[in-house]
Amino acid sequence: DKLADNAVSLEKMAVLCKYEEVTASSTGSHNLATRVTDSAFRVAGNIKAYLNGQRLSYKASPSSYDEYSISDNGSATSITFGANLPDGSLLQVEYMC
Repeated sequence: DKLADNAVSLEKMAVLCKYEEVTASSTGSHNLATRVTDSAFRVAGNIKAYLNGQRLSYKASPSSYDEYSISDNGSATSITFGANLPDGSLLQVEYMC
């Protein structure tokens, strides 16, 4: 009937929050270190990208470096930007998997 506080952890549910931080090198895409296997977690609300601290916008067809889309090829989940990120920029990504 009732669960004790903290009885079900994210690990037990196979849902973990991930965080990545990389220095961009004139790239137009980034493969996440951990594949997001559940398609429900491959949406903009669950994969958030920031460039130099500013949140980027999810778009189905990004047209500038401050917009991104998400794809998965069966072995890796990628974020693709509408243009190459400025060299030396700080890219931060947080996501659930």
